[in-house]
Amino acid sequence: MKNIYLRFMTWFPALLLFQLNTNAQQHYVVDRNFGSCGFTSNTGLSNPNPNELFKLSDGKYLVVGDVYDNFLNSTFIFFSRFNSNGSIDASFGANGTTTYTFSSRNDVRCAVMNNEKIYVAGYEAPGNGYSSFRAYVAKFNADGTPDTSFNHTGDVVETISTNPISSSFYSDLILQPDGKLVAFGFETGNINGGANMVIARRYNVDGSIDPDFNPAVAYPGFPLPYGSYFSNGILNTNGSMRFAYISNSGSGEVTTVKLDSVGAPDSSYGINGVNITPITNNIYSTPIKYFSDHHDNIFIQYGVSNNNQDIRVMKLDSDGNIDTTFSGDGFLDLMDYPISNL
Repeated sequence: MKNIYLRFMTWFPALLLFQLNTNAQQHYVVDRNFGSCGFTSNTGLSNPNPNELFKLSDGKYLVVGDVYDNFLNSTFIFFSRFNSNGSIDASFGANGTTTYTFSSRNDVRCAVMNNEKIYVAGYEAPGNGYSSFRAYVAKFNADGTPDTSFNHTGDVVETISTNPISSSFYSDLILQPDGKLVAFGFETGNINGGANMVIARRYNVDGSIDPDFNPAVAYPGFPLPYGSYFSNGILNTNGSMRFAYISNSGSGEVTTVKLDSVGAPDSSYGINGVNITPITNNIYSTPIKYFSDHHDNIFIQYGVSNNNQDIRVMKLDSDGNIDTTFSGDGFLDLMDYPISNL
């Protein structure tokens, strides 16, 4: 059997490891040799917010997210490392965890890894005032220290916005094969005013802005996200990109958008690059995770408010339309995986 690991975790401190059983039609089963029956806990932090889980080349596991420090009134980026058997790696940081912040607040909304380098994105601020929130991307080494080859400090704050008084956030990342990094997010008005629109930028390997990628920065025709969304974007086989997010409160909608290889909306996808899918049942939690298969289909995971508050998975085809061959109507409720137990 082949080891895999969860790309999303709803409750923490917890780490759950699965194996892919190739003799059971690709079904995933809990690896009960990991920790205590496949489950382990990290006691090094109080109420952290995990975002991504990565497997390192030495077989250890690295959890990346953010944590709020009540005493310092700050939000830190954290890295927690586990041994291959699920025990805390006491040689890493303090009790298996290290933290870092470029400002007094660094919120983590997305993280990707390549060649033992971790890229994170979210919003940064000198304090907790909403009007000062700015989107940022950062690059770290596997030991939790900033990679200073990226903009000399390890991070870049998005400063050239469509409206300088808007708050801005990055929530999705795509790391391209050439090492360039695409960050996707949105701007929103605050107490000082400002614009509401989706934004995206591409950064060169050294952290500088790539001027060849959608110089307009903003996508005013794209629906604005509702709440938070945390995931890696999808790099399609032809170099185009897709991102998914919840775009309506109430019953809700899932929006997928498609950009071509230079960041322009793909006019052949939905309506000018946007495809919207209504969701049945109310959304329980707005953060979503999504991934693609080798046919450019998208599988999207989110929570719904029904009697069991279940995890739901939906499948969209390469054009962003519901795939009705997937569980009859394109939706699958994972009844055995209630949100409160993840």
